[in-house]
Amino acid sequence: MAIKAVFLDLGNVLVRLKDREFLRRMKRACPDLTLNQFESALLSAGSPHLEYEMGRLDAAGFHRRLVKELGLTWGLQEFVENWVAFFTPNRPMELAVASLKPLAKVWLISNTNAEHWAAVRERYKVVDQLDGAVLSHVEGLRKPDAAIFSLALARAGVKASEAFYVDDLEQNVEAAKLLGMRTFLYRFNDAPFRAALEAQGLSPRWIPGRTLAKHP
Repeated sequence: MAIKAVFLDLGNVLVRLKDREFLRRMKRACPDLTLNQFESALLSAGSPHLEYEMGRLDAAGFHRRLVKELGLTWGLQEFVENWVAFFTPNRPMELAVASLKPLAKVWLISNTNAEHWAAVRERYKVVDQLDGAVLSHVEGLRKPDAAIFSLALARAGVKASEAFYVDDLEQNVEAAKLLGMRTFLYRFNDAPFRAALEAQGLSPRWIPGRTLAKHP
């Protein structure tokens, strides 16, 4: 069956994350924790970060939890300024999106939060080319929950067998595959990604050009 929609992850797919750099900065603002302790506390089940991505906390509430639970020393404004300094362009994917647009719908499925999404929308024009986005903090759902993939398929108006999903995390790729979506594990392996698209019958005319970042 022909692919009618390509679904992309946000971080380390549509845009690159400067996550290690950010974690080092944030660790310095949590002086009582080692880097491993900080990462574990931030990403464990029930952590404030996961609550934030589910839309159960706003930025101020997330910040208060980090201050209380991790000993964060940044004030709210300094935290937000550092929190959104997290991204850099992924130029090959920008060009892939532009090239795919005549051939299929292009949607986003992302575990994210309001501040990150606002920053990406402001800085990266590639977002304007998407046909839609399903976001964890809006829907109260996170990958790899099958419900967020099912919602995205319904919003895009396609069957799982008509969808191609791209993510950098294996658990998300596997969840999409279990629903019947065709998938690709993306690790900035752009030549294999292009080959995978072509194998699915998506043979875009790759459009050369400059970065689509609004603010390099």
